[in-house]
Amino acid sequence: MYAPLPQMVCSQTNTTKVQPVLVVEKPDDGFKLFHVGPAPKVDIVAVHGLRGHREKSWTTPDGVNWLQSLLNQDIPNSRIMSWGYNVPSSPGKEKHSLQNVSEKLVLDLYRLREMTKTQTRPIIFLAHSLGGSIVKSALVFSDLERERPASRLDVISASTRGVFFFDTTELGISTHGMSKYLKSAEGSDQENNEIFKEAKWLLSVLNQYLSNSAKYRNVYVTPRNGQEAIQKEETGDASSSQINSSYIVINASHNMINKFGSVEEDGYVKIKKEISDILVESSWSVDPYVKWDE
Repeated sequence: MYAPLPQMVCSQTNTTKVQPVLVVEKPDDGFKLFHVGPAPKVDIVAVHGLRGHREKSWTTPDGVNWLQSLLNQDIPNSRIMSWGYNVPSSPGKEKHSLQNVSEKLVLDLYRLREMTKTQTRPIIFLAHSLGGSIVKSALVFSDLERERPASRLDVISASTRGVFFFDTTELGISTHGMSKYLKSAEGSDQENNEIFKEAKWLLSVLNQYLSNSAKYRNVYVTPRNGQEAIQKEETGDASSSQINSSYIVINASHNMINKFGSVEEDGYVKIKKEISDILVESSWSVDPYVKWDE
């Protein structure tokens, strides 16, 4: 049913001994490990956007990858990694749908944590652009796996403590407006185009995530010119409006909002503080077999 676990590249920034891992066959897909601290207390998982790259998407033009060179110093007791994926542009390839990409993220992360015996470790996701929708979909999928007695994939949702959304696609989108578009397109030729299919998928993900969002700290990071989206969030007019959310405004473009070259950058300082706050609130592990509603 599922593909084998992607193998893993290790790019260490310290001399800490790392658990044995293999090498990725496809250079841009699967996990890229940036840091493993001496006593990791959290998994920090970065997910890039459409046509992004698991390393380049988090690296400044002058070559600074803040996950590898900055965050590892400020959050030393962590395992920091990036997950890469590919969505072919050719239409009709159902097996490469965004939903399947989301499910693959859950399975890959579950298998990695099972292999390294870290199933109960808290998780923080960092998602850029379309990566935000993929992470939301992944958490919805994981949470629904509670209904399958033989599945333990729900531990990913249960272990997640926070999600950072860096200028993600759905920020400021009105679910009401999207619902109107989908209803107006029903029964027409538009139902067969990719825009309709993606909008239908996104609306479903946003509505389902909204009901679960209070379980995680949701941090929305937006460019300064995106403050209008934040106003929509605060008035409850946006799709991602939910309990347990906070917002960070950074003076950067869409392509640079998730890249930091110095520990002194205002954006990095804000992100680091939010991560630290989540870790203070989540300084405990979870039982992988305890359901949220028990």
